[in-house]
Amino acid sequence: MNHFHWKLTFFCLFLTIFSLGGIKAQTAAEVISAWTFDALHDPQYWYGTSCAADFGHFPEAMLYANGTHGSSQFATVTTSNYAQMLKFDWVGTESGDPRSEPFDGYCLGIKHPNSNGRSFVIACPTTLYHNLRLRYAVTRSNTGFKKMTFAWSLTGTTGSYQVFAQKPCDALDFEVQEVIFEHYPQLEDQPMVYLRITVDSISSTAYQGNIKFDNICILGEKCIDTLNIYDTIISGDHYDANGFFYSRIDGEGDYTYERRIEFSDKCDSLFQLHLNVIDTTQVVPDEPDEPDDPNDSIVPGGDTTNITAFLASKMLKIYPNPFSNEIHIEAQDGHPFSHVVVYNSLGQKVYDTQSHIVLGDIYITNTETLHTENWTPGIYYVVVHGESYGTMKIIKW
Repeated sequence: MNHFHWKLTFFCLFLTIFSLGGIKAQTAAEVISAWTFDALHDPQYWYGTSCAADFGHFPEAMLYANGTHGSSQFATVTTSNYAQMLKFDWVGTESGDPRSEPFDGYCLGIKHPNSNGRSFVIACPTTLYHNLRLRYAVTRSNTGFKKMTFAWSLTGTTGSYQVFAQKPCDALDFEVQEVIFEHYPQLEDQPMVYLRITVDSISSTAYQGNIKFDNICILGEKCIDTLNIYDTIISGDHYDANGFFYSRIDGEGDYTYERRIEFSDKCDSLFQLHLNVIDTTQVVPDEPDEPDDPNDSIVPGGDTTNITAFLASKMLKIYPNPFSNEIHIEAQDGHPFSHVVVYNSLGQKVYDTQSHIVLGDIYITNTETLHTENWTPGIYYVVVHGESYGTMKIIKW
């Protein structure tokens, strides 16, 4: 391997490590699903099998309290006492309400000593979300349930739950609490996650002891794939590529621009354009066969035709990006190229036009189409040799 190929392989691996290290961008937490209970006060006592979330992204999110999905049935030996177990006619709170106009409304109340050790289960998809947490407003009477135990499951079947947290309930007025799932990445991006909340440690055998929940929310951060694009232009030029358009960019130096594309059925895309702006300069290579040599000097001048390493984007058009089944490479302004190599994210060569050179003929072209149907999705680096030398990172969906 000659000096140039060694440098190229190292460069590709460096870019891969740099790019993949930030593949998941951090976003603000948003409410995935929530239960505010204000629409359930009629009837005031709950005999239903489930309670749908009334806020958020997933209408299939449900709350169960009748033995479904591993919850414990709130039932006693007499019908009259059953009505005192779970009800919605207690006044709730604005605290933790995710709606744009929060109000007190109603809350979920659990009463009766026979509810000790009983549980309800929240079922919610977490598709495309990570950094999950459970937020709720809670209070109790001074003789109510003093402890909550939290468990999770991916199936909701009895015996599948794993306890991950226990919290005391000392609040005699509503307060907002959170349980964070940062140590359980297996709950992220799932078709359904089951969270079981068990109440116990009631301090009185009288019927008046209670605990109340309101504004139960599951929050998460939607995942984002960060796609880095590196490009170079001359100061004063406009930029129109990769979905970015700027009528004129003056000065010199490195600039970063961002645009976000939101998808409902997959992770959002955050495109970061890293633009190097050069103020009318010329590259004087020390060795003509290595135009990317870091020892090359940049000197003032009006002729920019030889700044091949820095202005590959001015001489080459590589599209589409992201791509699927084809990549098109076009020389711009009469600067043909002689050799195209493509590396994957591991630095492995997946395409080389050297294999297309027949009987030693010199391969010179202005266009090249790469058929990529069999390439796996991921990050690739297109390296073009010739007068229009350059390297470009591209993404296959």
